[in-house]
Amino acid sequence: TQRMSGTKRPLIYQVIPLMDKINTMLEDFFDDTTKEDSIRFAIKAGVKILDKYYASTDDSLIYRAAMSIYEPKVENKYFERNKWPQVWVDAAKETL
Repeated sequence: TQRMSGTKRPLIYQVIPLMDKINTMLEDFFDDTTKEDSIRFAIKAGVKILDKYYASTDDSLIYRAAMSIYEPKVENKYFERNKWPQVWVDAAKETL
């Protein structure tokens, strides 16, 4: 959140990578069986809510466009590193 609130104008292309990072952190915490079950299941509920908001970005042209023009060299590495299915990558690029 510091990255998003630390500037006067957060950039739209930062939203999806940040959501991916939060999702990964939450899922890793959930997978840690040394944590209390009640905490792990609360985390899982949070992941479901995050997934709901993440899915809503599919309906927004602005998010797709932002990911499509997100510095092409970085964009492709981002998609590969985060194991985006090719259909998602194609949909983002079709926006332009």
